[in-house]
Amino acid sequence: ACRSARDNGADTLIIAGDLFDSSMIGGRGASTGSVVNAARAALAEFPGTKILLLGNHEIAGVGQHHALEVFRGAPDTTVIDRDCVFHGIAFLPYISPAHLFSRHPNLSREQLREKFGHAIEAVLANFRAAKPTLLVGHCAICGGVANKSGYRIIGNGDSMELTAGQLESVGARYIAWGDFHRRQSFWNDNNGYIGALRQLNHGEECNPTGYRLIDTDTGEDVFIEIESPMYYTVTTDEYSERRLAMESLAAAGHIIKVRGASLPKDGLLPIDLPAGVKFEPLPPDNVTQRRSEQEFIADDSANQLLKQWHQHTNAPVDLQRLDD
Repeated sequence: ACRSARDNGADTLIIAGDLFDSSMIGGRGASTGSVVNAARAALAEFPGTKILLLGNHEIAGVGQHHALEVFRGAPDTTVIDRDCVFHGIAFLPYISPAHLFSRHPNLSREQLREKFGHAIEAVLANFRAAKPTLLVGHCAICGGVANKSGYRIIGNGDSMELTAGQLESVGARYIAWGDFHRRQSFWNDNNGYIGALRQLNHGEECNPTGYRLIDTDTGEDVFIEIESPMYYTVTTDEYSERRLAMESLAAAGHIIKVRGASLPKDGLLPIDLPAGVKFEPLPPDNVTQRRSEQEFIADDSANQLLKQWHQHTNAPVDLQRLDD
């Protein structure tokens, strides 16, 4: 992506949050040093100005340093972890309500929500006065679709959530937003969530991958697609019918999940699945039916939900001990 942006003539590269997936940066898959060095190598491919905005995955606990601190002071690189207007661009990094709450332990939940709302409105008022051409931020936008399941954000004040109207009120010609990995607009143009450079799991299937290229002089505003590993989910029958195509996708580095009651078969014999293809057995019909017949919802008491779970999973632990 950095090479592509360079080759397409971009002079400024903006990462709209979540360059890293965790404030700890590393994990079981790779050490912190390996991940940081890979990010540095990628960003070095872009010779112009680089601006890194703080996202919700990079933010650290109260009193701790966030993940982007590793790029503080790097050549041609600016880390933005506070709201500001920089080079005519308004930036709104992710702000954790927990940090605000920790400084005001004596306020009620409603008072804290109100205080947080006032703080956000003050930030937007400053942006409106600055009249930026571009507004870049990272948080949930109410009504946004998070993944292929269609899950939408409905603001409740417990996390950083803004409405499309609040963003539009700033008056910026371009709005480029990070957080949700699904590319989507709220105004029938390219303004909205820019998406991600690659899919991360099966919940992001069908998401386009790439970046947004904006020429503020000419008004050109396009998405540049990037080839990256994609996720697919198929049934056992579909895999058997399209076996060669599935194997070719897996060999090219894509990730395939096969779902069914049993492994896909070639005639009567099960097929050996290659690397990159995993099998996920479906639960028995009687388990699905038993769960669906229970008339309980997530709003039921914790005791009632625990009782239902204990009953239908045959958990060996005594229910009273679980309840305690």
